[in-house]
Amino acid sequence: MSYIKKTITCCGEIEIIKFYGGMLGNHSKRGNAKKAAESVLKKVEKHNFKMAAKKLYNLLRANFDAGDWHLALTYRPDIDVTPDGAEKEMHNFLKRLRYRCKKDGITLKYIWNTDVSAKGKIHHHIILPKAISLQTLDGLWRLGRVHDNSRLYPDKDFYGLACYLIDPSHKGELPDTHVKNKKRYKCSNNLIRPVVDYEIIHAARWSAAPRAPKGYRIKPDSLYNSIDDFTGYPYQSYVLIPDLVRRI
Repeated sequence: MSYIKKTITCCGEIEIIKFYGGMLGNHSKRGNAKKAAESVLKKVEKHNFKMAAKKLYNLLRANFDAGDWHLALTYRPDIDVTPDGAEKEMHNFLKRLRYRCKKDGITLKYIWNTDVSAKGKIHHHIILPKAISLQTLDGLWRLGRVHDNSRLYPDKDFYGLACYLIDPSHKGELPDTHVKNKKRYKCSNNLIRPVVDYEIIHAARWSAAPRAPKGYRIKPDSLYNSIDDFTGYPYQSYVLIPDLVRRI
């Protein structure tokens, strides 16, 4: 028997995920077919959300730092924009912003999505470098206001932000406006992508207490040994960070 070792290298840290391949753990169970199908669908949706949030989290960590912008771009009350029209307006805004950044010698990188408020108002969230002034952004967004939602947190603690951007329903509080098979967010082509590798390990199991390789240590509170809700099989994950302690 073998298992899969997934390695994600990002921002000097190495995340190790060990898991078994295979179908959902309950695929062979009998019973109410409709109930079983609904249960599988919920697990698939939960798994897909988790994977999408983790991917965005790593993109944020690799490309943005504390103090960078998390902005909301809203439309004036007199502008009635459709989802397709809003996407077009964002592309026009980014085109103007790209020209301005080139003129000012600023490297433009971004991640954005389209959201709908509880009142049904379309708006956008966008992550941008702090080198771009709020005054510049306010002048280039000509359809409403630029809201300074927050600055990105220190220590690259961006997982909550990633979940917020991935989930337009905000944990079911609002209607889910995400269109299936369409991207949940869009980003610039110049973003640094975390390095992901897969390796098949020919062993029946892994150690519940892994040892860090030379030069690294396991990040505190990052080790998890559990059962994957999606597959029904055991999995393990932990993060390796450089060991900066000098050994005498």
